[in-house]
Amino acid sequence: MEVSLRGWRRDHGKRTIGSIAVDDNTVDRDDPLRTAYRNYEKVYVSDDGVDVTWRADLRLTGEYRVDVVISKEEIDTLFKYVHSDRISKDQLLEIGIYLDDIPPSEEAIEQAIREMPVGSFLKLIGARQ
Repeated sequence: MEVSLRGWRRDHGKRTIGSIAVDDNTVDRDDPLRTAYRNYEKVYVSDDGVDVTWRADLRLTGEYRVDVVISKEEIDTLFKYVHSDRISKDQLLEIGIYLDDIPPSEEAIEQAIREMPVGSFLKLIGARQ
């Protein structure tokens, strides 16, 4: 995910103020305060949606256009993080999903959901309704 600025009246080119990876290292579901850290970025996922925090040194005056660029892969990843709690271990077992012929652990389920294509994930959600 990239956040950049351009001057509104005088455009001197794009200035990137943040570039955040959406992965297991940045995504957090357990911090209800959505703490902002000085040394690294965080992506908070909750029932309310997704918040992204990071530190940036800005010395800006005037009006700026702000662009947020989120790739399709990042949207897929965020979608799965937001909705993966709709599928439990018991529901996966009910429809016959096993990993390595053994019932999966919660961690294995979360990993499998993050790695599956979004289309498969949507079919899985639809299969349990």
